[in-house]
Order: sequence, then structure tokens, then C-alpha cells
Amino acid sequence: MFTPMVVLILVVAGGGFAWFTVRSIRSSGVQDGPVAYELAAVSTLRHLHTIQEHFRNNDADGDGVKAYWRQDIAGLYTTPDKQGPLKLIEPTLAGADYLPKSDLTPYAKRASKARYWYRALRFSDEKDPDPKRFALCAFPDGTSNRARMTFIIAQDNLVYFKLLEKPETLVEYPADPGKEGWSRR
Repeated sequence: MFTPMVVLILVVAGGGFAWFTVRSIRSSGVQDGPVAYELAAVSTLRHLHTIQEHFRNNDADGDGVKAYWRQDIAGLYTTPDKQGPLKLIEPTLAGADYLPKSDLTPYAKRASKARYWYRALRFSDEKDPDPKRFALCAFPDGTSNRARMTFIIAQDNLVYFKLLEKPETLVEYPADPGKEGWSRR
């Protein structure tokens, strides 16, 4: 059984998966509420950051360019390599991509994950996706008042959060998150 401190260390380190984090929090006495869902969302974003680094450092799509995957989140599962889909993330996370550009039909059903949707963001200063950077967000699926904060992360591995009225409309990573009202996690 994990204590809340051990779970927090896993979340900060980015080593735990969202389901593991929620399970550990629940087993340590924290009720099924905002803390559990929000920690799971942060953990998932940190996990996606690690996957993005792996994708870039190992040229996972085999195109000869060390670049981050920028199209969507689902593509980290569905993008083909020589043996079939990459499967760098679990199918449930691919299915939690709010706006997948990749065809998920053979692999996963679309559904939020631990009350959060995930999506790739672009940057306001780019016309074409810059292969040297990426940004992602996690926002509540709206089914519960227990998951409220929207979280963002970029290649710098800094997580920011903010309460947004309509988080599904967020499409760009803020030029300066702190100046635009985002708080650091």
C-alpha cells in the first residue's frame, strides 16, 4: 500500500500511470474526488511527456527526423512502424484523445480517461507544427464537478493549471502561461 507521499513522488517523477496513481490515492484514504482525478491527469501528462521524448529521441516514426509527434495524442498508439502500430501509449489513452486525427476504430473506443480528455495543442506563433516542441492539455470531461482544472504541458515538462469555463475550446499553448493566468503545478 502506498502513502500519499509515495504517490506524489510517482506523479512528480512521471513514472506512474494514471490508473496506478488513482488506485494508490484511493487505497491511501483519499476519497474519489478532485485530487484523485487531477493527480491522475497530471500523471498522464507527465507520462505523455516521457513518451514524446522517447518518440523524438528514437525517431519512432522512422522518417529520419528526430521530431516530436504533433498531430494528435492517438497517433502515439496508431502511427505505423514496420511491425504495425507503435503502441507507445495504452489504447484507453489513445481513446481519450478529444480530437484524434488518427483512426482509432480498430484499436480503441473514444472515451475520457479518469474523467479527463486529452489533446495536442499548437503554439500561437507557428504556421506549421515545429518538430522541436510540443504541447498537450488535459481537461475535464464535464461529467462531474469533481474534476475541474485544465492542465497543460510542453516540451519543457512544466505543468500549469487553470480553471476554464469552456476548456474544450483551448487549441493553443499560451505564449507565457504565467502572464495569462496559468499557475504552475
